[in-house]
Amino acid sequence: MRSSRPLLRRLGPATTGLRRTAPALTSALRTVNYLLNELAYNPPGDDEGFLFWFPWWFHNYTSMFGSQDAHGSAARAMIVTNCQGLTNLATAGDVFKAVLGVYNVCPESSG
Repeated sequence: MRSSRPLLRRLGPATTGLRRTAPALTSALRTVNYLLNELAYNPPGDDEGFLFWFPWWFHNYTSMFGSQDAHGSAARAMIVTNCQGLTNLATAGDVFKAVLGVYNVCPESSG
C-alpha cells in the first residue's frame, strides 16, 4: 500500500484533466449509445430492423462494386429492355442508332 502512494500522487493532476473532459465524454457516449440502440431495435411484427438489412446492403454493395480495374472499383449494371424500347430510343436520332447499333438487332423493327 505504501509503495503505491507516489504513483497516486502523480496521478492526481491527470485526474483533474479527466474531470474537466468527463461531461463532454459522457454526452458523446450517450449519443453513441442512443445510435446503437436505434440500429439494434427490431420492431414488432413483420418489419425488420437495421441489423437485418445491413448485411443485405453490404451483400448488394459487394456484388455491385466487386469488379475493379486500374482506376478503382466499377459498378456493374444491367439494362433490361425489349426491341420496341430500343427502337423507340433509337428514333431520337442517328447518334443513338450508331451508339447502340440497333439497325438490325430487332427483326420486327423497321429502322
